[in-house]
Formats: sequence, C-alpha cells, structure tokens
Amino acid sequence: VVGAKQEFIFEAYRLNVRATYKLIVDGKLVASNASASLGSLRFAFSNAQGPLAEPLNPVTRIHRVELRDSLDRLTLQGDFDLDGATAFPRAFEKEARLASTGDFKQAGGRATVRVESIREDLRRESLIVSAEGLISDVSYRIVVDQVTVEISTARFGFVRAHFTSDGSSGQLLPPPLRPVVKIKRLEVQDARTGQTVLAGNFPLNPM
Repeated sequence: VVGAKQEFIFEAYRLNVRATYKLIVDGKLVASNASASLGSLRFAFSNAQGPLAEPLNPVTRIHRVELRDSLDRLTLQGDFDLDGATAFPRAFEKEARLASTGDFKQAGGRATVRVESIREDLRRESLIVSAEGLISDVSYRIVVDQVTVEISTARFGFVRAHFTSDGSSGQLLPPPLRPVVKIKRLEVQDARTGQTVLAGNFPLNPM
C-alpha cells in the first residue's frame, strides 16, 4: 500500500513447466489456467486501473494465499502475519504530500507513517516528516491531528523529523498518535504567527 494505491504481487519458482496453476486468496479463486513458463509464475494485481476483486480488497486484510495445480492439489501456501488487535499487517506504510497553503509556493514536503515488525511480539511505529523551501532560521511547529509534536528550526530552509514508538530515532512518537495508521492530517505551522505553511491529508486506510 502506497497512498491510495494497493498492489498484491505473487511469485513462485521451481514449478512443473508442464502444469497449469490457479491462485486462491482466502478461499476464493483470483486467477486460473496459468502456465509456469520456465518453471516460474508471477501474478500482479493493482487498483491503478480499477477496483481490485473482492478477495483482494483491501490487500491489508489478505490472510491466506494458495497455489494449486489443475487437479486442485496444493503446491504452495502461505499466511500473512496480521495483528489480531488492529487487523493491520505488521508491515504497513502510507504517505501524505505536504502542499503550500500560503505565499511560499516553493515550499513543499511529505509525511510518511510506517509500521515495521521488529520481532514476533514487537512492532515499531514511525512518523517521518520532511519539508523544504521554508524560511531559514525560522521555527516551525509540526502539528498532527491537532497535536503539536515538534518545534524545529529550518536550517537552510529544510526541516526533518523522525518519530518512533520505541524512541530508536531519538524522537519519541507521542502516545496520542498511536496507532500511526489512524493519523489523518499533518500541518507545518510558522511558530511565530501560527499560520499554516504546509498541510497534507493521509489517504484513508483501505479497510
């Protein structure tokens, strides 16, 4: 998942070149009669050209994937590691473009929220913000869903902040912003005037 774009890609190798295969996602057929050219297969699905089929939409809820041959014999299978508490996969990312809201048309930036699986029972949540084209040596507030998380001085017109749930980045993610997958809006404000200089909305989660 990147922004509003969803993709699901399946690849398999060392298959029987004389057999045909079908792909099953959560018990539903999504592709069939596929030949394993040179012993490999690749299926790619995306919502870039239109909505995904029901078992693939949203991709964040896919649990089990199976590859079966024409005789319905199971060839490969795998389960995605989902977090039962949030129904989100242990790896997740979405991005918001930060656009100028005032006179500084040259200003811009991006914000990224990310979830990473560190080990079986631990996830790291991150919020990364970068902005450029700001006024050098002026302080700016980073406001996330109306929560001020940082006041930074623009060095050479640039501001960057990286917050993590475990503090590994040196900047701790405020508890009110967890889980990060629920963050909706981010603003960069001039700390002197309170004026919003940059703003962006995260895409809705494909749930």
